[in-house]
Amino acid sequence: MKAQKRKKTGEKLRASGSQAPILLDAKKEQAEQSLSHLRNQQIKRLADAKDNLMKKQSQLEHLKSQSFEFNHITEKTGEILRCQDLTLAFNLSISINFVMNASEKIHIQGENGIGKSTLLKTIQGLIKPHDGKMYCNVQTAYLDQNLSFLASEISATEYLKTINANLTEQQIRTSLGNMKIRRDKALIPLKNLSGGERLKVALLALKFQHVELLLLDEPENHLDIESRELLAHAIKHFNGSVLLVSHDDSFVDACEITNSYHLK
Repeated sequence: MKAQKRKKTGEKLRASGSQAPILLDAKKEQAEQSLSHLRNQQIKRLADAKDNLMKKQSQLEHLKSQSFEFNHITEKTGEILRCQDLTLAFNLSISINFVMNASEKIHIQGENGIGKSTLLKTIQGLIKPHDGKMYCNVQTAYLDQNLSFLASEISATEYLKTINANLTEQQIRTSLGNMKIRRDKALIPLKNLSGGERLKVALLALKFQHVELLLLDEPENHLDIESRELLAHAIKHFNGSVLLVSHDDSFVDACEITNSYHLK
């Protein structure tokens, strides 16, 4: 009833000319403009807050150190690898004789072209030896300089899922995030990542398999300083065995590898 009475009063005022219709329209327009201004201010505040949050998250991710650990546990003891009078396919001038025990880490040394990479490939079973005997009773994984075992046409997320089907999407994204491969980088083809990023995916692939002997062929080559330190820490604390080919003595020292075998 009161609303109807106010409406009639407004109509009487408008009809009597005591309040010009144009003034009422101006007030209505002013109120609408004021409401629109408040809405725009609210939208801007929300956008600014969201932008500020994203910047802080980005800064936090940049400052957060990478984390990576091989989580393999091996129960092997004693001798795991023996090369006896082994002659490599591409170098018949040297005969290789050495024994490796469980949890031992060895730095493979020698001049360029002498066969260090060929030795690792022979142990992995990728190349047949020319002559001699080789005995290996553990699961091995070979990481070469070209990261040739990566499927470059698919994303890091997809690739790691092929390595271990039991991994959840969240586990994979968290592991990649810990290696600073986040958001879109986890979803684009591996061939579009940098050399260092591709190596990190390769390391995660090794982590998600049961490997007792790592065959590493200059793995530090594609990495920045922080990532090299990360890898050295992981190798140092890996409780399996490692054969490492590297020309960087400081990296070998950081891995705390004191045993060596010299091809000559």
